[in-house]
Amino acid sequence: MFSCRILYFTVLLSLISGCLPRQGESMFAGAKQMPGGFDALEPIGRFGVFHVVRAGDTLYSISKQYGTTVARLKAANGIMDERALRKGARLYIPKPGEILALKPAPKPKTPKTPPPKVFEKTLVRPCMGRTVVRFGDEVRGVPSGHIEISARAGTPVVAAKTGTVILVSERFPGYGRAVMLQHEPGTTTFYARLGSVAVESGAVIRQGKKLGAAGSKPLVFQLSINGKVSDPTRSMGF
Repeated sequence: MFSCRILYFTVLLSLISGCLPRQGESMFAGAKQMPGGFDALEPIGRFGVFHVVRAGDTLYSISKQYGTTVARLKAANGIMDERALRKGARLYIPKPGEILALKPAPKPKTPKTPPPKVFEKTLVRPCMGRTVVRFGDEVRGVPSGHIEISARAGTPVVAAKTGTVILVSERFPGYGRAVMLQHEPGTTTFYARLGSVAVESGAVIRQGKKLGAAGSKPLVFQLSINGKVSDPTRSMGF
């Protein structure tokens, strides 16, 4: 009699262990995250049982077998699509009246957006000479959006910052010979009233390298950042 009891409990234990999920194994292989930021309704304590899905099983047939509802099966196992139900999957069957608690899903990490780059104060003076028009000075009744530097004709004009030549013009409206360089995205420098031009469109000009020479009129120098003119003297320290 004693040996029969041992055999009975041994068989019972093997049946129970066969229905329990293995360590690290999901109860339901096709479980997906529920809408609203929740993985599933997590049972408070394991009062129910596990059902091993067999061929032909559906959530409806399983719910009828255990006297529960399809909605509770979906909630307890985080099931969004019944078609993902697979043979051999372990499905948790909550006990009737069992309390299910919301289990918040981990919040996805939002990548931090780097702060916008500010134009560095690394401009060099484009031409040696005297500043005769400062940024904001009135020129013919209109605030100037550039500075003007008076220099002897032939004085070298250099790139205020390393950039790519995006414009070379012999007759730029109102300014004659002109060159424009592209620096950081959205940042350009403009050099006009040049006596001569020594660069070609598309060339990369290093900071301080010659791009032309001053003409008989004061050199026009303009800095634009994101389509707006800016005072270049704040970046040149003079």
